[in-house]
Amino acid sequence: PVPPEHQAQAVDAQEADPNSLLNKYRQLIQWRKQQPALKHGSLKLLQFDDDRLVGFLRQSDKQQLLCLFNLSPETVYHDLSDLSPCQPIVAGGFSDRSYHDMLELVPFGVFFANLQPTQASA
Repeated sequence: PVPPEHQAQAVDAQEADPNSLLNKYRQLIQWRKQQPALKHGSLKLLQFDDDRLVGFLRQSDKQQLLCLFNLSPETVYHDLSDLSPCQPIVAGGFSDRSYHDMLELVPFGVFFANLQPTQASA
């Protein structure tokens, strides 16, 4: 039996809720499986002056994927102008808070974008 205080985390309860953590993880796994660069791509770590920001490029012959992560409890702003033009990914619950070449990453936020294939250097 599941204790009453854990009922909300039970799989049957989470399966019924499209916004549950279980379903969010399922959506993320499904999205990941659809990204060629995450499945078969090379990895290039990016260097930033702001140590709250971590990022990398995953590159395959079909996709160049920019992945940025705000590891802090504060909003981080990052200039994207040193990268190739990118198409933010908003599927899978990801948000796009980029304005021209400026990216706003909410606390503990993530940003994924497809880069144009001709220039994938940072």
